[in-house]
Amino acid sequence: MPRGEFDRSGRRARTRGLLLEAAARVYARRGFDNATLDEVADEAGFTKGAVYDHFGSKDKLLLALLDEHLSLQIAEQVAAFDPSKSTFERPRAGTSEEARVLLIEAAEWPESDAAQAPRPLSRSSADR
Repeated sequence: MPRGEFDRSGRRARTRGLLLEAAARVYARRGFDNATLDEVADEAGFTKGAVYDHFGSKDKLLLALLDEHLSLQIAEQVAAFDPSKSTFERPRAGTSEEARVLLIEAAEWPESDAAQAPRPLSRSSADR
């Protein structure tokens, strides 16, 4: 008895998503140059062939990861845009989340990095 045609698009999308998540973790941990597609595949629970099937190369995987990241950031900014606000108020729509992230990152800086971080100009030095 023939099994018919199956729609595998959902399964492909899930696999692609798992591979992208694994690539983000591996690249963050090892750096792009030191990471291998074997590590990405292993982290995701697939074979290297699955990575090649979905992305074709390490460079294309990185581009897909960047595309996904930027798409999410743009979607967040669009969602933060409130058309009911005046034009003057609109640029401030997404700043609270960005400020929260910056504060968290600043709190996590090691002392040696914090000492080297650029300081804002004081009012007196800016007026000179």
